[in-house]
Amino acid sequence: PPRPLGRRMLAAAALAALCIARADEIRGGGGVAGAAESSTDIPTDGPCKAALASLCATVVPGDGRLARCLRQADRAAKARKEALPVPQACRGQVMEFFVKLFHSGINTSSSSLVRAEPVEGFRAACMEDILTMCRSRPDVLVMGCLKAKKSQLSSDCKEKVFAVQINQAQNYSLDAPLFIACKADITGLKGCQTSVPGGRLACLKGHRTSVSDGCKQEL
Repeated sequence: PPRPLGRRMLAAAALAALCIARADEIRGGGGVAGAAESSTDIPTDGPCKAALASLCATVVPGDGRLARCLRQADRAAKARKEALPVPQACRGQVMEFFVKLFHSGINTSSSSLVRAEPVEGFRAACMEDILTMCRSRPDVLVMGCLKAKKSQLSSDCKEKVFAVQINQAQNYSLDAPLFIACKADITGLKGCQTSVPGGRLACLKGHRTSVSDGCKQEL
């Protein structure tokens, strides 16, 4: 009888299936507007249309690539201490996309794991680690499992998880379990209704002793 596939081979097979699906998506997309779907990337029209044309014209839509391109454009400008090139309305749409993405979790029974990559290269880097260490976790808790087991992860996956944590530190809404557990707390805490990047998380940590038990556990 044929030998059962090991986890590494399963991960490779799943990734290969995903690559074929992505290639079909790109071939059949019919251009930028046709290829980008709201479930896998930000819309190519609306508030981000001009920014995409000027900043991400060569980026193939889908799998979160446009959203990541705009996010990186803002970060690069901020690092250079320049004005942010992405308009506020578009920036809000990009953030909404990532919030929905993170709250949908990681589906370990799907070959794609996530409907779009939160950071580039996440699937290839973390698929084997997820199947080995976090497969039994509910979708929304898989990322938390990776963070909890970070010391045991492969070096590539550890790098991607660290990049995810940087994003979550900037906006606590991207950490679905934390957001759900602390939503009521942050509404009632004075000074926590701030739009400063990382401000709400810092506020929660500053009130660690007075937040609810569920919020305290996630912090």
